[in-house]
Amino acid sequence: MPQRDALPNQGIDSLQFAGGSAKRLPAEGDGGVRSLLATDNLVVMFGAGDRMMGDEFKAAAPPEMQIKVLGTAPIALIEVIKDNAVVYSHRPTATDKLADLTWKDSAAPTGTSFYYIRVQQTDGQLAWSSPMWISYG
Repeated sequence: MPQRDALPNQGIDSLQFAGGSAKRLPAEGDGGVRSLLATDNLVVMFGAGDRMMGDEFKAAAPPEMQIKVLGTAPIALIEVIKDNAVVYSHRPTATDKLADLTWKDSAAPTGTSFYYIRVQQTDGQLAWSSPMWISYG
């Protein structure tokens, strides 16, 4: 299993963030618990079903991952990173400050992989979610 310290050094020299969990998602609220990460400019929610970022779990098949981002400036790019490689990129429209999407890994291997989200706003502000470790098989 990959070690938690295997994540790349993001080159950040100062951080302002808060984290927590909520029973409802900002828009429709599905009743599930989700985890969130908030910087002073971005809120990132990342989960898979009833699992949230930071979780380690087993899955027989790749789960659908839920991604929500709320920015203070338009969102330029959302990336899903799997085992330190970008496996999915999404570019919202030029004025979107809110993104709500799902993604499923169509090439999930046997064994364990970790996934996290990286977000960039048009003003250059960045945020990363905590990873989820998923063991397949």
